[in-house]
Amino acid sequence: MVYLRLFQTLQRKWGIGLLLLVLLFGWLHWRWPRPDALDPVWQADGKQVQLRGRLGAPIQRLMPTGCRSLLVLDFPHSGRSDLILPKCGLWQEGWRVQVQGRLQKPSPAVHPLLGDGGQRLALQGTFSRLIVSNLEVLDKKQGPVLQLRQHLNNKFQQAAGPEVGPLLAALLMGSAVVDLPDQLKQQFRAAGLSHALAASGFHLTVLLGLVLAFVRRGKPPLRLTAGLGAMLVFLVLAGPQPSVLRALLMGVAALIIEINEERSKPFGLLLIS
Repeated sequence: MVYLRLFQTLQRKWGIGLLLLVLLFGWLHWRWPRPDALDPVWQADGKQVQLRGRLGAPIQRLMPTGCRSLLVLDFPHSGRSDLILPKCGLWQEGWRVQVQGRLQKPSPAVHPLLGDGGQRLALQGTFSRLIVSNLEVLDKKQGPVLQLRQHLNNKFQQAAGPEVGPLLAALLMGSAVVDLPDQLKQQFRAAGLSHALAASGFHLTVLLGLVLAFVRRGKPPLRLTAGLGAMLVFLVLAGPQPSVLRALLMGVAALIIEINEERSKPFGLLLIS
């Protein structure tokens, strides 16, 4: 009853717009990532610990040496931990491993406006960092989606070579699921083309445009099915990243409007997505 009266008071005095804004901030506060009681960050005092889990990200090479990955923790822990590996191995995303090393909290951002360091990891639900001294593989089993991504990546490398192949795979699936050399990432960043490597609306626009061009003479149910199928494949390959989900929401809305031969307002679709 108290919440209902507060709701009615806010609606009567300040209008529905301000009420929606208050509800939005409340929802953001509730959804803000926080470590739970089983997160290893509470043990992050620089001591040696042992953790188990699955590698939740491709192995990324660091400059000048070493590699990086993400560990999705098994019980009795929960959450995720950022892994810093002193040397790179042939480990694959999805493998179950046991790691030992020094657990610490990620370093703070170089500048509050940069959003790097511990702030960026915390927004992704990762609150601890493990400087790995030993890694033992417990299980090499991968899911079908990871196997498909790895298969496509290998095919690109076989066709275009070890340098161009990963770039082509990233242009298809996004750099979040493909291991790219840091030098290549820096070159794309310097050229202002980092967005081309991140799975987003650009990739979906190209894919959806090609698919719809093949079925442009088909009936509306066929075009709708082909478009939704292409977006589903894109979601599987790129993963449910925020930029991918936003692009999919806009793509579905635009596809339905286009098939119904109606006009759409891009700015309105962006706001809704």
